[in-house]
Amino acid sequence: LDAIELVARDGRAPTRAARATLADDVAAVNDAPTILPGVSGGAVALDEDASATFAGLAVADVDADEAGEGLVEVAVAVGNGTLALGSTVGLQMIEGDADGASRALRFRGALDAVNAALGGLTYTGDAEWSGDDALAVEVSDLGNTGAGGALAAAARVHLAVLGAADACSVSAVSAAAPVALAEDGPLALGARVNVSERDAQTARERLTLVARAAHGA
Repeated sequence: LDAIELVARDGRAPTRAARATLADDVAAVNDAPTILPGVSGGAVALDEDASATFAGLAVADVDADEAGEGLVEVAVAVGNGTLALGSTVGLQMIEGDADGASRALRFRGALDAVNAALGGLTYTGDAEWSGDDALAVEVSDLGNTGAGGALAAAARVHLAVLGAADACSVSAVSAAAPVALAEDGPLALGARVNVSERDAQTARERLTLVARAAHGA
């Protein structure tokens, strides 16, 4: 409820005026929430098997601020990793494990509690995986204040997980007894040695194996 004061003067008696007050009832309209990605350029780069924290990620809603105790609902998800919240104080978890075992999380809370969780949100890519991923963020104001019903906003942050070269490994196939062979005779190593390389993507990639013997060639 607001009020408008009306003042009228006729110009011949400027010190005398007629006054009236007009009541104005302003109907509240729900305003949509917003998302602040907090990421320069809308993208984050990190190394394979590493983690990244979205320190500036936050949501805002003027109606939740006006309501004081107004709640918002937030959902975050990735495709090739897991997410951990910076805090769970004051949150109602709806979906997922906040400690870093889930690809998708959904929770409700007041703005301060939600932003404390988002400000420490950490992404960890899947083990030995590299490539492009994305953090999807959605927020609903649950229809906090005014007409119009619940309103929502959505945003995406691109994640570039950079591949790292892994060392190959060589292991000898164990045998119950030492290998016996005739003097000056050959020994076939193919069935007795395993070579693995995690980064090899196709059968055409070549690995080099060098074998040395103390008393042979």
